[in-house]
Parts: sequence; structure tokens; C-alpha cells
Amino acid sequence: MEIKMEELISEQKAKIIAGSIEVIFEDRENKMHQTLGLVEEILKELRSLPMSKRDSHWWEYDCEHLKDSHTFALETLEKHGPFSDRTVQDVNTAIWYAKLVNKEYTLWSI
Repeated sequence: MEIKMEELISEQKAKIIAGSIEVIFEDRENKMHQTLGLVEEILKELRSLPMSKRDSHWWEYDCEHLKDSHTFALETLEKHGPFSDRTVQDVNTAIWYAKLVNKEYTLWSI
């Protein structure tokens, strides 16, 4: 059986691309799990503040919504792969919340 050089090259390219996609998928999934854990920590911290120290009720609502959307994003990631716009959006939102809570941003600088 004779294999043409072009076929061999295209097969190798396909394997490299498939391998790259798998690495991206694993990396994205790990980051999603980490950010979901971070959101849960943020929620715990916010709930421990006295009501007078909270800016408003939107903190708790948005964090709960974010936690729910992260869970949804993880499920989406498992079903549809790493290229979900929703997943990217949720990761970015979690990073935003983390920076907000870590005082890297304030409500007024966003």
C-alpha cells in the first residue's frame, strides 16, 4: 500500500490540530472549575459582611446568578467543546468579580 506524501502530511496536520484542540479544551475546563470555586468564595465573603457594609442586594443576586451561569457554562463546555461564547463570557465575568472583590477595581472605575 502506497501512501502519498500529501496524505501523510495532511494526516499529521489533522492530528496536531486535534491535539491542540484537546489541550485548549482541558485548559479551559480547568479554568472554569477554578473560577467557579472563586465565585463560591466571593459569595461566602459577601454574605459574611453585615448588611450595612454591603453596597446593595445586587451583590448577592449577581454572584448567585454568576454561580448558576458558571455551572451552566461547565455543562455547555462538556457538551459543545471549548469554543462556546457563553463559556468565555462567564470566565471573563468571574475574573471581573474577583478583581472587584480584591479591590483591583471599584464600582466607580468599571
